[in-house]
Amino acid sequence: MKQDEVIKQFTTPLDAPAFPVGPYRFHNREYLNILGRKERN
Repeated sequence: MKQDEVIKQFTTPLDAPAFPVGPYRFHNREYLNILGRKERN
């Protein structure tokens, strides 16, 4: 691999990434985001 190819990689190991390269498209999907906040004592 060349240096610029290594720099473009976003996970390791370089030859077996943890997840496929995007772009990811979500069409007609519902999702829920939950944000938690903790009060300071």
